[in-house]
Amino acid sequence: MSIVDFFRAVGRRWYVLVAGILLTAVAGLLALQTNGVYTARTAVTLMAPVGWAGGGNTLNDSATSLVGFAKIVEETMSDGKGGQLFAAPGTRLYGAGVREAELVFVPNYGGQWAPNFNQPAIVIDVVGPTAVGVQERVIALTEEIGATAEALQDKMGVTEDQRVTWIASPATPVVEYVGINRMRALAGIAVMGGGLSLFATAVADKLLNRRQLRRARASVAASASLRPAAPSALCVCRVRLYR
Repeated sequence: MSIVDFFRAVGRRWYVLVAGILLTAVAGLLALQTNGVYTARTAVTLMAPVGWAGGGNTLNDSATSLVGFAKIVEETMSDGKGGQLFAAPGTRLYGAGVREAELVFVPNYGGQWAPNFNQPAIVIDVVGPTAVGVQERVIALTEEIGATAEALQDKMGVTEDQRVTWIASPATPVVEYVGINRMRALAGIAVMGGGLSLFATAVADKLLNRRQLRRARASVAASASLRPAAPSALCVCRVRLYR
């Protein structure tokens, strides 16, 4: 389709273009009314007790390391359905466009085929619409990690002097507000909406032209089938002889 044909199509199907522009305007208005989100991240680090140096730790025999125990805590809290959501452990939920969610995971610094869990830490990442809600949820998850670690060690029969402890960093969740760049959002919506509107106009014109062409052909075929056949030469001769 040439540029001239394209503009002709836009002229014929202008109503499709207008509908697309209206939808784009509605999307822009919604973007202007969208607020930012609040987010906080905390790392709960597991600490080995001094008694581990003497050996004979039931926990050490089971999990082999603090990192292994951290993974057990993570899987226990998430019922085996959690874990790192993104390829890079530093990726934040709000950066992926999530507006309300939480994530608890042991950071994996390796890849899909060669995981590398080298830190005995459990990361908590929370995003939500209110600062108070985000802070309360981070505190609750931090306490849940501690309670889960204690319950697992109770089940393993770990003595008090051999127990793993934990520390949260930061101790008090720091909640941040992440705003939305409205001008960038409007520019993106305008470009995408305008492009899709023009594309839809061209496609609609092509489909409607094909439909009209099929109707015209069907009408011609129907007219041809209803037209009376011309008399044959033999019939004409017979009429003349009888005269």
